[in-house]
Amino acid sequence: MQGNENKVNKDMNSLFMQCPELRRTHVQHFVMLKCVHVHWRGEAEIDHSLFCDPDFKSMAYAGEEDAMQIPRYSAIQYKLSTVSNKSVEGKIVAIISYEPKDVGNRLFLLVNRFCTPTESEYFKRALPQRLVKYHKTGSQVTTDCIPISNVTAPLFVVPSLDFDLTMADFGTKAEVNGRFYVISENKVYCKVLRTYDKYIDENNTRFSEMRGSIDNGFLNFNPFLSIHDMTSIKDSLHVVRNIQEYDNDVVDHYEFNLMEEDNDGESFNL
Repeated sequence: MQGNENKVNKDMNSLFMQCPELRRTHVQHFVMLKCVHVHWRGEAEIDHSLFCDPDFKSMAYAGEEDAMQIPRYSAIQYKLSTVSNKSVEGKIVAIISYEPKDVGNRLFLLVNRFCTPTESEYFKRALPQRLVKYHKTGSQVTTDCIPISNVTAPLFVVPSLDFDLTMADFGTKAEVNGRFYVISENKVYCKVLRTYDKYIDENNTRFSEMRGSIDNGFLNFNPFLSIHDMTSIKDSLHVVRNIQEYDNDVVDHYEFNLMEEDNDGESFNL
């Protein structure tokens, strides 16, 4: 047991040696953090948060008072060095904050690096998302020690239940040999690709000037319908109201005006 402790201490010391000025005689303040909120420089709003909290508690169900312990570890995309153009992925296993004497505060992360499984395993995945496992040298998981400035983006990691990993294994030793699905920020962040007028111009439905075109380069549906479009569709399909209108005072709080005017000044509503 003593031998294992010495090996762990040696491994940790080798990691800490990668943190500038982290020496017993030089550091006057050292803590392990559970959460760091990340802001864009000069912005007050939190862009994202990084967690490394084995004691994190979450409500089992909305409205209940009882909370259950669910370890929370964030995954990130990061660079191994400030001059590297290549990004890798991994899960945060420690957030180190320390203050060297006569120097400003330092913040480093210990990250267990991910890599892609074998080709046959990768193509057997159930979801159309990136599948990863821990990068290893022999049986040892590769752990990188990086400054927080090397983080390029947050990641959303889901245990791959189709590869014999259960939700209960997440955050335990059992996940060392597990697989994970990684969802990047680009997959969940919506960007405006073009204006609504541009959508209409590229359509070939009856509401577009391109309605007679069979060019595959045009869209064949309206992502959004105006009140005029909805009314035209109702008339075309001979649709009439076949449900009774609500007679409830609560509905008044949610009423809004569904009315538009066309170019001739005529009003339409539903």
